[in-house]
Amino acid sequence: MKYAPMILLVLAIISVAGNYPSRFGWGKDFTYSVCNTVLYLNPDSLSPILVRIPPGEYLHTLKFSGRTFQAYSSLWGWYEATCSVGGIEYSGFIQDRDLAYTYISLSDEGTDSLFVFRILGFNQEDDTFDGRASVIVDGEIIASLDHQPCWWSYSDGRAFNYDILAWFEDSSGFTGVRNLIALESYFPACGYPGRTDLLFWTDDGRLICGPRPPEESGEAYIFHNSVSVILPSDSTGIDEHIIFRINGEAYDEGTGLWEDFRNEIESYLWTGEGFEEKFLD
Repeated sequence: MKYAPMILLVLAIISVAGNYPSRFGWGKDFTYSVCNTVLYLNPDSLSPILVRIPPGEYLHTLKFSGRTFQAYSSLWGWYEATCSVGGIEYSGFIQDRDLAYTYISLSDEGTDSLFVFRILGFNQEDDTFDGRASVIVDGEIIASLDHQPCWWSYSDGRAFNYDILAWFEDSSGFTGVRNLIALESYFPACGYPGRTDLLFWTDDGRLICGPRPPEESGEAYIFHNSVSVILPSDSTGIDEHIIFRINGEAYDEGTGLWEDFRNEIESYLWTGEGFEEKFLD
């Protein structure tokens, strides 16, 4: 496998009924498989199978076919795709539930490795969408972590209409951590909550989620909720700690001033297995 340069996959909305992840779009014409999946001749699971695709394979020329199907309480889409498996190029159709919504190359020392995040479907009990982060090395999933991204339902239906973005943060100051990955759930409009989670890829091959930060949101000229993250690598950071500075402010029309209604600090200690909340002096 050869990975293209890192490009973050942004999600776009296509209006259909029911619970559904947003369609791939905005000119992004490639992504990766996130599991053992199948490329079909036609957009139909009864269609002949062209090739079985291992996790982490590059898929090119993605295009929504207009065909959908139901699975895991969600409405999914069929996509045209081209891929190369065993040196042979194939063109056919793939289900978007088997595609990475965002990804980062973790390659080092000549080993093909990839961090991917996918949407699994709608969780009716929790009234949110389920997701899964995975690390793929040489075509095999070696670590996975079930993870619910931030999401807020609204009047147009239960659409996962958020962008999912990923990038690296500096992992120095955390013992036994190879990579620190920020995974952001973001909706580009006022009033919608958002959240940036931290995922830890450890030296011994584990994928661990950091402490869940408070959600951020803002309504123009009315209120703002913001979260600043302080890592050990920051000038005010503390080794083995994640610190959240949480600020909320609202606009007072009478005084014409912004006034704080929340100003808090949360601190968590990395134990090598997870995090414990700690109170700073």
